[in-house]
Amino acid sequence: MAESRGREEEVARPKVEATKRAARKEAAKRVVRREEAKRAVRREAAKKAMKRVVRREATKRAVRRSQRRMVDLIANVRLIGEGEPTVVLAHGYGIDQSTWDLLLPHLSRSHRLLLFDWNFAGAGSGIADADEHGIVDTDEGGLDLSSWSSLSALAEAVVALMERLQVRGAILVGHSMSAMIGCIASTRNPRLFSHLVLLSASPRYLNSGDGYEGGFEMTNVEQLLSNIKSDFHSWIDNFIPLAVGITGAAATMVDKFKASFRSMKPAIAYTVARAVFLCDLRDIVDEVETPTTIIQTSNDFVVPVAVGRYLQRRINKGQATLEIIDGDGHFPQLVAVPELLQILDRVLQHVV
Repeated sequence: MAESRGREEEVARPKVEATKRAARKEAAKRVVRREEAKRAVRREAAKKAMKRVVRREATKRAVRRSQRRMVDLIANVRLIGEGEPTVVLAHGYGIDQSTWDLLLPHLSRSHRLLLFDWNFAGAGSGIADADEHGIVDTDEGGLDLSSWSSLSALAEAVVALMERLQVRGAILVGHSMSAMIGCIASTRNPRLFSHLVLLSASPRYLNSGDGYEGGFEMTNVEQLLSNIKSDFHSWIDNFIPLAVGITGAAATMVDKFKASFRSMKPAIAYTVARAVFLCDLRDIVDEVETPTTIIQTSNDFVVPVAVGRYLQRRINKGQATLEIIDGDGHFPQLVAVPELLQILDRVLQHVV
């Protein structure tokens, strides 16, 4: 019996050894796999850490670019009045912050107001030294026309300004092109604004084949841009009375507005006008989720009432409010001050 068991064990021993060797190999493989998994985790962690570093550096560069752009594009920043939330007053094409003068005494009694000039017209500091090509001589080497060729670039400047001043939850009152600049800025950083007030705003000035009514045909805009380029001062003489309104109190503002428009260099005026009149920001409008009030006159040469109705339908999933002021012209802050202040008071009372 013992001899038989010995033979069986002798026969079985190679199998046992083979099983042990296989087990040792499998254990070694598991160790290798664990080490490879650890190395993979370390590599992935290193990649993520590097990506975070790259993102931080990219963000820092973007902030520096935005701050440089803000310095280039924005001038004469003022904070007046007391009270929260801050109201940001952003003027439109060809003018400066003096367009808000009739509103300031009333608004500054209850709210802090942030005002600035776009650095290309009126009191904007960049216009005085611009040459005929629209280049401003500065210590940084000059302000390139390309800075003014995109409303998105101007929105970046607004974001940078508010971040530098640490303003959050503000109410934007943006006129004309600055209304849409505010819409863009609100999608870039939703914390900036608690409410948007869009004054004489348009996401697209051109009519389109899909039924959108912007008020202008392409031939109209091409002629407008051609007139700016070929005979800037004659264009101003014809355009300003129509835009401002030739009746009532606004008629006295025509000469002031002409002077402000003439402060622009024609090359800069053309570049900004092209960015404004050829823009199509309807996709941006669909992204705006900030509570919004749209205000315009009933007879605006630049922006028909149909545009206000379009904005009301599209902004904030159709929850925007549309206010139509009975009057003429593109500048409610000049032609309808009492009516505009009543609307603004209602907005301010409901924004916490």
